[in-house]
Amino acid sequence: MIAKQQIKTVITPLLLIFCVLSCWECRKDDLNTDSNFRLAFSNDTVLFDTVFTTIGTATQKLMVYNHGKERVVISRIKLARGNASPFRINVDGRSAFEVTNWELAKKDSMFIFVKATIDPNQEDAPLIQTDSIIFEINGAVQTVKLVAWGQDAYFYKNVHFSRDTTLKNNKPHVVYGWLVADPNVKLNIEAGTKLYFHYNSGLYIDNGAQITVNGTPESPVEFSQDSRVKANDTVPGQWQGIELSKESGPHTFSNVLIKNAMTGLLVDPGSTPVKLYNCEIKNHLRQGIYAKNATIEAGNCLVSNCGAGLFVVESGGSYDFRQCTFANYRSFYPGRSVASISLANFSVENRDTIPSDLQNAYFGNCILDGTFFNELGLKNSSKAAFHFQFENSVAKTEPNETYLPYFVNCITNPIKDSIFADAKKYNFALNKKSPAIDLGSLQIVNTSAFNLQVDAKGNSRTSDFAPDAGALEYLGGKK
Repeated sequence: MIAKQQIKTVITPLLLIFCVLSCWECRKDDLNTDSNFRLAFSNDTVLFDTVFTTIGTATQKLMVYNHGKERVVISRIKLARGNASPFRINVDGRSAFEVTNWELAKKDSMFIFVKATIDPNQEDAPLIQTDSIIFEINGAVQTVKLVAWGQDAYFYKNVHFSRDTTLKNNKPHVVYGWLVADPNVKLNIEAGTKLYFHYNSGLYIDNGAQITVNGTPESPVEFSQDSRVKANDTVPGQWQGIELSKESGPHTFSNVLIKNAMTGLLVDPGSTPVKLYNCEIKNHLRQGIYAKNATIEAGNCLVSNCGAGLFVVESGGSYDFRQCTFANYRSFYPGRSVASISLANFSVENRDTIPSDLQNAYFGNCILDGTFFNELGLKNSSKAAFHFQFENSVAKTEPNETYLPYFVNCITNPIKDSIFADAKKYNFALNKKSPAIDLGSLQIVNTSAFNLQVDAKGNSRTSDFAPDAGALEYLGGKK
């Protein structure tokens, strides 16, 4: 009996130790250390669309999920901007810029509360504040973006206007995703309105819808990117641009600035008519104006510095540009392969050429210039009409005998840097020796659908010998 009791006394602690070790080993095996494992989140971006009109604070919730069959240890949860961030995170009651070694059980989830604190009265602050939450787990990194509006603004996230709408000018309009005017809706935009678009966002005018932009010289309307950092002010491709869909219109853009998009203005087939007056369209990654079998009338417009052409026509159409300047001098487009103005009376679909008449492409009292030896591209299919004309204009091109009659009272292939005040610094006013001075025709001015008696800045074109070519009248007296 004594021997048995002694054996039992010895075995019992051993069994206990064995059980503890076994449980510890099980617990150890229950930990996921796979570097390919990924957490799941309720959102990939935490958006603060609250308008910060008083206190300037708002809180949002983010759910973090472990869908795996093992527990995980998140080695670090932190804000990318650290203590410089306008955001704060709270993990299970712990408020900090960074939390370490946070364990999440299998098939479990956790809350992270994110608080944004922004002074709404700090007018010089960025319109949008951004940061991200970084999750480090098993040597891998995952992020969730944080976006908050730092000024009082109207906020839109993939919004469709289903009835006639007017956008007011009393505060900025910030677009995240697409802002859409649904079929047959009339969208009006007041003078002085600012519309700021996030990356991959844009404005779409659907079939049968209309847009009227009522800017004035004193209060123009601006379409641009939401990043208000000065360094981004001339960077192209920061948003998608404006698209006018098939069979939409009529559309009017008066005293408008469109800048820094992928394509400034995309006009689809049958969108008619589009009227552009006193518009500046610049710094777009692809085209400034891309028209497909459309109808456009333009006066006093300056189109500049685009990577795939300033005005590109596909599938013909009808176009009338007067007192406009096209200038392509952007230095970071070394790979540009398209002329500043490109005209085609066909399109290519599935390797098939589809002809369509270029009824008219008229350029009166205009300037076409840039870094290419030839800034006019002509793509003419013999199966469709191809009518264009430059009149009383300066054009950097060398027309062959076939197209020579299409240039009336024009100066072609001007001396480099002889036209503008400082093209390298994007100052497209005329210099005192510019061949564009007094080159224009008063008849072209008087027969326009627009008031071209004054230039894009309101200066008279009729007070001297003759109008100058281009959007801007030279003010320094006679040559």
